[in-house]
Amino acid sequence: MGICAAPTYPAIARMNANWMPVSVRARVWGWVACGAGIGGACSPLFFSRVSASWGWRGAFCVAAGASATLGLIWFRFVRDYPAEDTSGTAAICRRPPLHGKNCSRIAI
Repeated sequence: MGICAAPTYPAIARMNANWMPVSVRARVWGWVACGAGIGGACSPLFFSRVSASWGWRGAFCVAAGASATLGLIWFRFVRDYPAEDTSGTAAICRRPPLHGKNCSRIAI
C-alpha cells in the first residue's frame, strides 16, 4: 500500500499546479486533504463489513476492483496539461472562478 500510495501527493500537486489558477490552488489542496481524511475514517467501517461478509480476500478484491476502475477512468479522461485536453475542461479552468463555482467542482 505504501509503495503505491507514495507518489499520490506529488502527482496531485503537479496536476494542481498544471491545471488550476493560483487563486484556487489552496482550495483544491484543501479538498484533497479533506478527502484523504474522510476516506481514512470511512474505509475501516466499510471494509470491516465487507471482510465480515466475504472474508479478507473479498475485501481485497473489492478494494482492487475499485482502484482499478478509478485508475482506468483517470487514464481515460485526465491529461497532464490543459493543452492536451479534448473534453473542454481546460477552457473551464482557464476562466476566472465565479462566485461559488470553480474547477474543484468539476465532475467526470
